[in-house]
Amino acid sequence: MASPEKNVNDEFMLNEYESVAAAHFDSQAGYGIPARAAEFRERVTRASAWLQKAMPRSTYEHALQLLALSAAGVGKDAVKRVAD
Repeated sequence: MASPEKNVNDEFMLNEYESVAAAHFDSQAGYGIPARAAEFRERVTRASAWLQKAMPRSTYEHALQLLALSAAGVGKDAVKRVAD
């Protein structure tokens, strides 16, 4: 049986990836709420900073991390640092 801490951490990590990608894609697609644009930008910035420090536990998480960073627009150099 998995420990509760592991489940919480796994869910948190996946939610952060989803949050970055969803916020970015939503804002880029033009479907965002204009009144909340600053909030979404701040969330993407905060999540991308977290993602640059996160230590993925699997190849799948690493791939999602790189995808989310790219979607967040952090730049090729930052994505490359995380990839290496």
